[in-house]
Amino acid sequence: MPDASVRHVHQNKMREFVASSGSVNLIFEGEEEFGDVESTPLIEDSFCQEIKSITSSDLSATHRNELETMLKEFEPLFSRPVRPVAIGEHVIELLPNVTRQPHSYSVPMSYRREVDRQVKELLDLGLIEPSNEDVTYLIVCVAKKDASIRMCNRL
Repeated sequence: MPDASVRHVHQNKMREFVASSGSVNLIFEGEEEFGDVESTPLIEDSFCQEIKSITSSDLSATHRNELETMLKEFEPLFSRPVRPVAIGEHVIELLPNVTRQPHSYSVPMSYRREVDRQVKELLDLGLIEPSNEDVTYLIVCVAKKDASIRMCNRL
């Protein structure tokens, strides 16, 4: 602040800072003006990384190749993202004339963008569906060690 005073802002009022880039530069193959340019390494699929970590154990080369082949063959069974399983329908029957105690928790502003993204992802995957019922279940956000958010449901 210009007058050297201190201003305190609650974390719920803070917005995520997104640094923008003002320019983009292109380097064509064969140009030597920039010297040696290192390219970004390709990120391997997490499933391939998991296979390598599993198969790098004390297996013989033959058994390792057989296991890798089998895991790659059945990769759709281990698919990411998770898909819904059709095991029947579940109904929650509420008792008549019993009201549920409402709790007033609000999702912090700093978590709302991530909560919206996770809810949209769950809707897109078909793991949850929209509801017009009077009963709602609260979302509790838990910060993980890697600073990402785990969305929990409070029943």
